[in-house]
Amino acid sequence: GSLEATVRQEAESRIPFPAAETELRFLEVADVRQGDALRREVIVLACHRPRLDELLAGIEDAGFRPIAVEVEAIALLRCYSAQFRRDEDRDQRILFAHIGYSSTAVLIGKGSDVLFFKYLDIGGKHFDEAIARQLQMTTAEAWALRRHNGDRRADQQDPEIARSIADATRPVVDKLSNELSMCVRYHSVTFRGHALSRMVLAGGEATSALVDKLAAQLDLKAELGDPLRTFPDLNLPGRRTQWDIALGLALRPSASVGRVVAS
Repeated sequence: GSLEATVRQEAESRIPFPAAETELRFLEVADVRQGDALRREVIVLACHRPRLDELLAGIEDAGFRPIAVEVEAIALLRCYSAQFRRDEDRDQRILFAHIGYSSTAVLIGKGSDVLFFKYLDIGGKHFDEAIARQLQMTTAEAWALRRHNGDRRADQQDPEIARSIADATRPVVDKLSNELSMCVRYHSVTFRGHALSRMVLAGGEATSALVDKLAAQLDLKAELGDPLRTFPDLNLPGRRTQWDIALGLALRPSASVGRVVAS
């Protein structure tokens, strides 16, 4: 349609690879008012097709059969929206921050609708690099120190190690907080009159300590995500928060199997 043509034309000047080699999808968000004009907010998703082909070839070489390609935002929101049982849950606007090792995916959703999505160049590796610099150790040693101390209950953590980790990673936490604050501000300006109800921290690098720090800095109610909440018998290894994207993909409706929905 005309909207698709307009989106493609606008996006082609912004994507970092040739348009002919690009898989492009977009999500229609909502009508928003800018001054006297009513405009349609859209989220554009782009992927370099050679990279996509490379990933699919690797999956097939491993003996698997790809049935769909989906963007993280859709899987992330599906995972948590499946837990909404009450109408008021579906009406709330929630900020999800999926903190991975190399980046953080930030999503604002209402029910099963994506309102905002952005990647931040902040993740677990940046925490490890900060610890390694300050404590003069390798990043592998920093990862082990942070992981082993952070996965213990607060009363079992070594206070001195916890303090050293907190001091070393404070600039990274502050940067993450500032970036999340700008995402919140964008939402409040774009969707005037609609406040966020809470923030959910997810991904393999999310911790209770980080939840507390970001909640205080953003002045926003926050919680640690539990993608397995409605699957109490699933006993998966590692941190529960790391399974949100995988679970969201597994919950994908079977009716759309075989169709590429987004890349």
